[in-house]
Amino acid sequence: MMKEQMAKERIAEGQCLERQLFIAGLFVPIAGLVLWRIYSLVSLWIPGIFDVCLWDKWFGIYCLGCGGTRALISFFTGHPLLSLWYHPMVFYGIVMYLVFMGSHAVSLLSGGRIRGLAFRAWYLYGAIVLMVLNFILKNILRYGFGITMK
Repeated sequence: MMKEQMAKERIAEGQCLERQLFIAGLFVPIAGLVLWRIYSLVSLWIPGIFDVCLWDKWFGIYCLGCGGTRALISFFTGHPLLSLWYHPMVFYGIVMYLVFMGSHAVSLLSGGRIRGLAFRAWYLYGAIVLMVLNFILKNILRYGFGITMK
């Protein structure tokens, strides 16, 4: 009986977390538009400010996030494969966001008859692994073979 109660509590906690993530996810497009506007204005005021990664400039290697801005721009201008090349984490994040938000919207509209995508910690671990592998691969390609992102 105790195990059943603990299992029900874990399910309830998971559903509460997923509901909170869904509500927070509703604000992501708004935050994205605000950040895009700031990026656009700063780019106009100080041309070329985002052309150089400081990590690359100071240490001579690509950082974990190098290519992220180019990946976002490529994805939203209709070049998903180029986005994957620049930074696969961006593509992964957008796809996971759309699947999570879409499945929870369907769950909400169906009155809970269809369950939304459950949150799993390995989604985050997968993102971290993707970032580290991207970092290693891009720097090997750059210094081992002279292939750059630009």
